[in-house]
Amino acid sequence: MTVDTTGAERGFLITQTQLAERCRMVSMGAAILLIFVGGVALIGWAADAALPNTTWHSLVAMRANTAIAFIITGLSLLLLRQKWSRRIMFSAAASILAFFVMALGLLTLMEYLFNLHLGIDQLLFKDISGSVPAPYGTRMPPMPALNFFMLGICLLSLQSPRGFSIAQWLVMLPLGLSTLALAGYLLGAHQANSTTTLLSGIALTPILAFLLAGIGIFLSRPEWGIASHFSSDGADGVLVRYFIPAIFVSGIIIGIIVHYLHEMGFYDHGFEIAFFVVMVIGTLAIMILVIAKYLNSINELRAEAEIRNGIADNAIMAANA
Repeated sequence: MTVDTTGAERGFLITQTQLAERCRMVSMGAAILLIFVGGVALIGWAADAALPNTTWHSLVAMRANTAIAFIITGLSLLLLRQKWSRRIMFSAAASILAFFVMALGLLTLMEYLFNLHLGIDQLLFKDISGSVPAPYGTRMPPMPALNFFMLGICLLSLQSPRGFSIAQWLVMLPLGLSTLALAGYLLGAHQANSTTTLLSGIALTPILAFLLAGIGIFLSRPEWGIASHFSSDGADGVLVRYFIPAIFVSGIIIGIIVHYLHEMGFYDHGFEIAFFVVMVIGTLAIMILVIAKYLNSINELRAEAEIRNGIADNAIMAANA
């Protein structure tokens, strides 16, 4: 006889199966949001509802081909759900959609590399009002093109168990670029007009959508590869589930605080760097202490459960003697 210790005891312990299911739900939610965001952008284009020179427009502006690619990415990710991907029809449809995303990104990159004009950005809509962000017009900027190319490869890799780990590593590139773009956007880098600027012509909504796509792909196979740490019920699972999001959020918040304090003239650039370093070190130290306390609580619960199990097993052996 054993005592179940993997339930909701004190709210700490959750089974690995439950954690994996949560990861899959996050992935599915990301796919649905991608379809929604892309659909809203396309409706805006179809209804000619772009609002140039307004704050709202700067947040929601998205090129038509970018919106289509997000919709297709979301659909492919949905069809790759483990319950559906076993069906040949769904698997084939997901592969076709993933190939389209990869090809769109690759062709756009080729337009920049070889100074071509294939016209793929003008197939459905033409930007007559000049409402999309400069300097690329209706053509997808280089960074989104690279992201879609990589996302397409990742979606194709999810078709077989051998490709699960590959997809999880490859998706780090669009996730990293999107995180850099988000931090730069929040710090005002999107206001630069240079065509060599990473964020030129990219609005906030596509940046957030790329983060959703990367997270959705990474967590779509939570039992495999490095994503298995997120569904682990051990100390490694606790560490990555709490530590990585905390680093992401706190890093961006610290960067914003340090940047705008410098902009307000509280200190010079040299002190800005030193202040940022100290803030990061302090924040990481606090997070480590909090997680260490959390892990200690879990270990205490498991130790207590093992003692109760031992007492119960001894009682059963004594009764049978």
